[in-house]
Amino acid sequence: MKQKYDVVIIGAGLQGLSVAYNLAKRGLTNVLVLEKGYLGSGASGRDIELIRAIFASPEWISLMKESIRLFRKLSSELNFNIMYAENGHMLLAKTPSQVKLCQEIHSSYGNDSRLIEPQEAKEIIPALNVEGIEGALYQESGATALTYGVLWGYAEAAQRLGVEICPFTEVLGISVVEGRVNSVTTTKGTVRTDTVVDAAGAYSRDIAKMVGVVLPNEPHRIEALVTESLKPFFSCNVVSLDSHVACKQTARGEVLGYAPSKAEAEVTYSTSSTPMFLRATAKAMLEIFPRLRQVKVQRQWGGIIDMTPDRSPTIGPVDEIDGFILNSGWGGYGFMSSPASGSILAEFIVSGKTNTIIESFSLRRFAQGRLVRDRSMIVE
Repeated sequence: MKQKYDVVIIGAGLQGLSVAYNLAKRGLTNVLVLEKGYLGSGASGRDIELIRAIFASPEWISLMKESIRLFRKLSSELNFNIMYAENGHMLLAKTPSQVKLCQEIHSSYGNDSRLIEPQEAKEIIPALNVEGIEGALYQESGATALTYGVLWGYAEAAQRLGVEICPFTEVLGISVVEGRVNSVTTTKGTVRTDTVVDAAGAYSRDIAKMVGVVLPNEPHRIEALVTESLKPFFSCNVVSLDSHVACKQTARGEVLGYAPSKAEAEVTYSTSSTPMFLRATAKAMLEIFPRLRQVKVQRQWGGIIDMTPDRSPTIGPVDEIDGFILNSGWGGYGFMSSPASGSILAEFIVSGKTNTIIESFSLRRFAQGRLVRDRSMIVE
């Protein structure tokens, strides 16, 4: 490590590496990324890789439309195949209130989507069980990409441009002098900087405490499972608004699944997996795809997400400390949002201009009572 950097980013997950790459792309290359584990060792390495823009709030839609635009050219831009594929994203509705939500999402926010009847849903996915389904919302530009493709694509592109990445380097403290960030002390020494980006995921509130900033974020455990490989039988992402199960089939034929369990309500740093999750998720997945009944679960795993009270991120500067910038609280949406958030935050750091998206997701919204709640929220 050098003695001084223009920007120090804490956290080498998707969000931190996206910011680093986008800073270097804009000419700010004297950047250090610190990671206490290996790259992607947090929530980034435990994602199920769904991408969509059908949300129920203008703030999230604006963010995700920009992400999809950037995802489309990311393999070429990074010179790294991220396996991006727009196979569609479908929300299934089983109750009148869920159908109404789909209608509102479609008509009120200018989404790239269309309302479909159960029969059309089955035409798109023949294996889908539409019994009890009253309707669905379908977005053709819903997509998937390879998490580690995006992660390593950002890392290698950033390093080619001059960014320094230091894994297995823990932050011990951040010095503030006269209300401004001054230095960062790590297990490998102290470096000078006047700008720190807190992209530490579930540990973002611990980093913020180092400069006296209290975040409302909490660490929560989420879990996922993957089956043995099967002959491909669906390509569209499927999410049930009833059970909140989310499913996708990988290029290797495995079926990935997530559904909430009681364990998710815990505030914890534990990444252990639980039998209750396996039972709940298997049941929910079978309701959608009965043909999975005799299929073996290959493995299940847990991860930690950084959750805010309104399940929306905290992005941008904080009022108390000059040079301390947040990129935290992404819940289960850090992967799909990383291209847009990294670009927007890098532009703010370089130019000082506050994008409307940054303002919508600023930390001060909690004190001002203008939370960003999105009723379509499912941890993915």
